[in-house]
Amino acid sequence: MKETIHTDIAIVGGGASGITSAIVAAKSLDRQNKPCNIIILEQSSRIGKKILMTGNGKCNLTNKNIDSKNYNYSARNYIGPILKEFNSDFIIKFFKSIGLIIKYDNCGRAYPYCEQASVVLDILRKQLEIFGVKTLCDINIHSIEKCKDNFFVDCHDKIIKSKKLIMACGGKSSPTLSLCTDAYKILTRFGHKVTKTFPSLVPIVTNMGFEKSLKGIRATARVTLTADNNIAKKEFGEVQFTETGLSGICIFNLSGLVGEFLNFSTVNGKYAKNISIILDLMPDFSLDEIKELLYQRIKTSSYDCNDNLFLGVINKRLFRAILKSCNINPEGKCDRLTRVQIYKIASTIKNWAFIPISCLDFKHSQVTCGGIDLHEFYSKTLESKLIKGLYCVGEFLNVDGDCGGFNLHWAWISGYVAGESASYF
Repeated sequence: MKETIHTDIAIVGGGASGITSAIVAAKSLDRQNKPCNIIILEQSSRIGKKILMTGNGKCNLTNKNIDSKNYNYSARNYIGPILKEFNSDFIIKFFKSIGLIIKYDNCGRAYPYCEQASVVLDILRKQLEIFGVKTLCDINIHSIEKCKDNFFVDCHDKIIKSKKLIMACGGKSSPTLSLCTDAYKILTRFGHKVTKTFPSLVPIVTNMGFEKSLKGIRATARVTLTADNNIAKKEFGEVQFTETGLSGICIFNLSGLVGEFLNFSTVNGKYAKNISIILDLMPDFSLDEIKELLYQRIKTSSYDCNDNLFLGVINKRLFRAILKSCNINPEGKCDRLTRVQIYKIASTIKNWAFIPISCLDFKHSQVTCGGIDLHEFYSKTLESKLIKGLYCVGEFLNVDGDCGGFNLHWAWISGYVAGESASYF
């Protein structure tokens, strides 16, 4: 016979949102002078593993510039009021209250002062210990059912019987750290809808014909995603050229919209026939200034070959690819370039178009686009409108944001909202 464990609140998933839910619920119960009977169920060997991976191991907690525009189009109206109430100052105050000192970088990204993600997890785990929250790791959930006023979580060798259930299962990214595949099915059995899922914050695959020759090159650029020649999103930062296409934070921040187009033929919810990623490799120079610079170089290097024309300005391999995309021989002589060709080189440097054909898979992504339909949950509590006592938080819901602390911010605040609500019986 399976062991039955009785609890008041069961939390499926020991990531950022699940841990926050547990801490907030435990604190609320303490204020109510009620015993803490909360359990976290985690399939990994320990809780919080994904927290250790965030912010390149430094844990980018939140961002001063939190705004709904930094999240997927379909979620903005829903989460906008939540973000206003639970802004970055709120999260900083929360972490300071449990002993974490925070600092910001010049882009508004917040990190622990020591820049160690492990410290964030240590402090969170200490809070769980202080309030007596139980954790069960290496858990394999077979099914979840609700009978009358209780949820029954079948973990094969034991049954967790709980009055409230918080689903903090994460998305499909980092699949070894997520419970989501079966969890999505569990939610559909409860009657909830799951929107189509695809990877985001992920490298983009292009098919220009010269990707392998550019592997390893990095360049600072202004990057624009266009949909039917209209600007959909702009970014600025380091572009990393890979053997399959484009990478880097500024590219990651476009990948969700690229995935939306590839899956639905829409960008920000609007139908589009085609998309392009436009690189401006010399954002500090105008088109005319680049043309003038080219003419000056030709005058001083008239007997040199074309691929040496911009030495010291643009990476030589990168410039060769620009020349080839302009149908100009890199081995040709500079003094034989025509006015039309010079204009074409300058124009390509300012507006180099790449056509996305796909994104890399979930193994290479940081977050998941899509998930449990937000609109089937009350925004004030994140409790299900269909199943009383059921809550969903974090990336498990159809919410994903840009790089820079936006996804962790949603994890903390959604966990906070659900934890607070679930603590009242």
